[in-house]
Amino acid sequence: MKPIAIHYLTRTLPAVQEAGKSCGYAVALREVGRNLDLIAVPWTENAKSGAELVDAVCQAVSGHSLPPGRRLHGRVCWPIHLGCGSFLELSVLPRGECEGMGVTEDDMAQAGIA
Repeated sequence: MKPIAIHYLTRTLPAVQEAGKSCGYAVALREVGRNLDLIAVPWTENAKSGAELVDAVCQAVSGHSLPPGRRLHGRVCWPIHLGCGSFLELSVLPRGECEGMGVTEDDMAQAGIA
């Protein structure tokens, strides 16, 4: 597969970030290579589900999603086809509190969080 064209990056990233914001997520670029690799972090108390986020992103970029896969640390990754053989991969971090997410009291204390 060819590396993703730079025009996909400049046109697609702002639209994905805006769709993410409307769903309560912060979306950031992780890597550009053969795909546009993005991460979505739930950022508001009422962040929508990952599936709702992906629907909003697909609508924003006129793409369509393929079946998601599980990744490390609870992430779920959705490949989204942009057309002309280009894809973005959106890794969505799970919603929820720190409890049960692998963050210990020691982690919090070391970070200076009471």
